[in-house]
Amino acid sequence: MTGGQPQYFLLEVYDWKTGILQANVSAKFPLFIVSGLDPGKVLKMVVYSANSKGRSESVLLEGFTLKVAEKQTGK
Repeated sequence: MTGGQPQYFLLEVYDWKTGILQANVSAKFPLFIVSGLDPGKVLKMVVYSANSKGRSESVLLEGFTLKVAEKQTGK
């Protein structure tokens, strides 16, 4: 989708149950690091690219954060 224009990639992270935006990250490459999310949450992640001409079709991903005990014990 570049069309000769510089592009960037965006990730929007939403709480699956409430639909509330938890994080919004942009990057030059489709590689994202998101921190500060609450443990034990199911998440909806929307990824797309954009440039000055518009944006690509979104890709929807489902994910989750580990519960606190899982982070400490590896279980």
